[in-house]
Amino acid sequence: MDVLAVENLLPGAVVTTALNRSAKQHSSFNYGSSFSRAMAFEIEGRQTIHVSGTASINTAGLSTHIGDAEHQCIDTLLSISALLAEQGGGLGHITSATLFCKDRAAWEAWERTTQLLGLPKIPKICLLADVCRDDLLVEMEAVAVI
Repeated sequence: MDVLAVENLLPGAVVTTALNRSAKQHSSFNYGSSFSRAMAFEIEGRQTIHVSGTASINTAGLSTHIGDAEHQCIDTLLSISALLAEQGGGLGHITSATLFCKDRAAWEAWERTTQLLGLPKIPKICLLADVCRDDLLVEMEAVAVI
């Protein structure tokens, strides 16, 4: 059973849609999981996108770049970017994020990768913690305002 409960606590806030797929990652329902890639809200005329935990997972739902933290970081960023692009935004629209790193080496890989790519600093909290799957090293949740 899937359930979405919303209590309108903010006047003028409207849930616009559950985003279940992007060009980079298809619906989690296709591989036996049950979550939305993101939820989009319109608040005061702007889209606020709450991106679910996103990791290096392909369109078939398989983990990619096993053991390669740098490539998992790139794939994670590309997946989040694709999701935001379909809503008219990009990584620069992220206002807050939580980055889960399996270990310090994964965090260091994230820092090296984002610096090498010349990405803007994403306001985030980094946690050394388990990631959604044992074979993945990084995962990010984010909020973007477009």
